[in-house]
Amino acid sequence: MSAKRFFPTLPGQPFFEGKRAFIQLLYLCLMTIGFAIVISLLGLLVANAIYGADAIENPTAGYYRWIQAFNTIGTFLLPALLFAFCHDRHWFSYNNADHISGNPTAIACVLLMSVALLAPIGLLVELNKMIQLPDCMSGIENWMHETQQSSDRVLELLTSEHTIGTLVLNVIVCALLPAVGEEFFFRGSLQQLFRSWFGNKHLAIWVTSFIFSAIHLQFDGFFARWLLGAYLGYLFVWSGSLWLPVLAHFLHNSISIVAQYIFDVAGIEQETSLNSMTISSALASALVCGVILLFIHKTYHKQNQISD
Repeated sequence: MSAKRFFPTLPGQPFFEGKRAFIQLLYLCLMTIGFAIVISLLGLLVANAIYGADAIENPTAGYYRWIQAFNTIGTFLLPALLFAFCHDRHWFSYNNADHISGNPTAIACVLLMSVALLAPIGLLVELNKMIQLPDCMSGIENWMHETQQSSDRVLELLTSEHTIGTLVLNVIVCALLPAVGEEFFFRGSLQQLFRSWFGNKHLAIWVTSFIFSAIHLQFDGFFARWLLGAYLGYLFVWSGSLWLPVLAHFLHNSISIVAQYIFDVAGIEQETSLNSMTISSALASALVCGVILLFIHKTYHKQNQISD
């Protein structure tokens, strides 16, 4: 069902009509900064009201969940929606969120892909850890490693309580909200803008996924996240719908969270060292991923030919 039924296009001239892509990008940056500051401050006030001012010095898992939820909404979702509205005075048209990709074959492939990707992504992360930047960039490298460690400490705190309720909250805050917010921003806004600017969908996908990875400020997973972003970008282009990459993004995040929960509850130590078995399984899984991707592309190519 089209979202236009519930959110009709408002009359009037779109704000971005006649404006160059570079100017639109500047506006998107300003929207992002503005919303990020205002909504993050609002999240801080809400979290302090709930947990008290002392939570700033000794933050709890619940405190971090409120902060992260507001940050995700303010930094990604709200500016992306406003950016789409400025294009055609409709919230869900420019970003292709008014079209739901209900192809069951493609959805099944995305489900399989979310599992098959685990081993190749894990291998890329381990290989990424072995990379050292030149001495002239040591400051940047140290800063990104510190950011990674800070994120790891927050994630460790969020997953320290092993209850079903905590697991559900973590899936919502760390999987569902980022999947929706980041896809609206990166695929629905930035990739669409770059595609019209560059006139090349492949360049738009890879540039957007590069920014998607870089903005997380986590060096160890940079190349894995770059590749994951490209995968989400191609799902967006092939399906013509924002919701398929949202689903894929959600599955990738939630599977990691649920797996971490199961390992912690069962007391299973996760093996991260590289050996011939892990490399072989990752390469085999990468081959499976390639086959699935070709099948998804073929499915939508055939569907588009039929619809034409």
